[in-house]
Amino acid sequence: MRHRFALPGRLAGAAAVCATVAGLLSAPTQALPGHRAGPTAAPAAHLTEPPPAGPVTGATERPAPGRAHSLSPAQLPPQKTPFTHDTVPLSPAAAKAASCAPGDFGSRSGAALVALVTSSTADCVNTLFSVTGTDARDVFRQPQMLSVAQGFARAAGRYRGDNSAGLLQLVLFLRAGYYVQFNHPGDVGPYTSRLTAATTGGLDAFFARRHARDVTAVNGDILGETVILTDSADQQDRYLYVYRRLLDAYDRSYDATDSMVRAVNDVHTPLWRGNWNPRYVTAVAADPRVTASLHDFALRHTDLLGTDLSFLDTNAGMNLARYVEHPELRAAVRPLARDLLDRSRITGPTAGLWVAVATQASSYDGAGCSYYEVCDLPGRLTEAALPVTHSCDADHTVRAQALTADELDAVCASVLNQGAYFRHVVRAEGRYPASTSRPSSSSSSRAAPTTGPTRARSTASVPTTAASPWTETRPTRPTGPPRSCTRRTWTTVSRPGSGT
Repeated sequence: MRHRFALPGRLAGAAAVCATVAGLLSAPTQALPGHRAGPTAAPAAHLTEPPPAGPVTGATERPAPGRAHSLSPAQLPPQKTPFTHDTVPLSPAAAKAASCAPGDFGSRSGAALVALVTSSTADCVNTLFSVTGTDARDVFRQPQMLSVAQGFARAAGRYRGDNSAGLLQLVLFLRAGYYVQFNHPGDVGPYTSRLTAATTGGLDAFFARRHARDVTAVNGDILGETVILTDSADQQDRYLYVYRRLLDAYDRSYDATDSMVRAVNDVHTPLWRGNWNPRYVTAVAADPRVTASLHDFALRHTDLLGTDLSFLDTNAGMNLARYVEHPELRAAVRPLARDLLDRSRITGPTAGLWVAVATQASSYDGAGCSYYEVCDLPGRLTEAALPVTHSCDADHTVRAQALTADELDAVCASVLNQGAYFRHVVRAEGRYPASTSRPSSSSSSRAAPTTGPTRARSTASVPTTAASPWTETRPTRPTGPPRSCTRRTWTTVSRPGSGT
């Protein structure tokens, strides 16, 4: 079920506290006091292609060694839905399934493998995203994938809006195969155009069925996973019409069905990752209607901003502005991105959309930052998010969004006592050695749950979730700016008759 922020009878608040040597939030690669106000070169050309989407639930997947790397704010993928998946009714055969081990799948082939997949639970198939080595080859080598893709095509051609044929499990198996092969190609072996043809045959059949448009919980789960499969198979260019269809069809009636909200949001996975696929970029240039769908979606649904569905609107703005990386798309997308910036603000209820668009424009079209009026973006975001500056002493400065004088004094007292407290805990006496970094100063921000993470992602490379992000970092060199960012939440309980 979806978890909303509304807390009847209570007042919820949040604060983020960030420490830096310079006393300011850091840009992705340098401290803000040293950032340049002029245009910057777009960094996208050399970015490594991100892997396909991982499993539905949990974090059991094992990325390939060396693939993990820190990302700048503009490189972060679209935000995921913050609520859990609904339970999809299982096929009768799946309800009886028991064993779930990679060997069960690797030891079967053809019709027997398809039968095992459809008789397994979605949770069972989900565990296959983590297989490596010999298991990966046995389970996901191309002949295995071909059998399941053909089974998927048969089931998709008969889709009736339910999971009676185990369609969800077939889609998950194919997604897992593409994911594991991408991350561990040496384990799995190559995939050829034969597999692509079999997979797209199933995708074409599914999206042609009228029940693929049903606004129901079961179809939402299957639809969303199938949309992600278009991305896993690198067929983003072929299914632009599907992404447009979902964006254009969404209205607030979907909100009552979590899986349908997820399915709409799932289009942002291929729309974002497609930027690494030259065929996709060429297809968008030839038929740019998806850019209009993203622009219109963002404008049509600004009422979502500030709610637990904000990600739908901000993802639309982000993916639109992401296109400015590509010279062949820039002329068409620039005016649309600028229009979204003009119709939103860096502060207030529309800040999430403004920040999402501005971050992409600044990063991927830095030489044209003046067109969007986003030059010196980290500095502008910091000033907007942390307008209060308060010096504790020569080495410690507080940047705050909305702290009172008493609260600022309390922060200073806490920060100034940290050194002595740390030395007491570790039983160390005296000052810090000269070879180490100075004690960090403090930067504090009070923000609502829906705006704090947005600015944190964009000003300080802080990985966040919708509810309670926090991170701690330290410098990689002695002269770097050590900082830590934490999010603290508190609740004030209303007393009867108190008026609070």
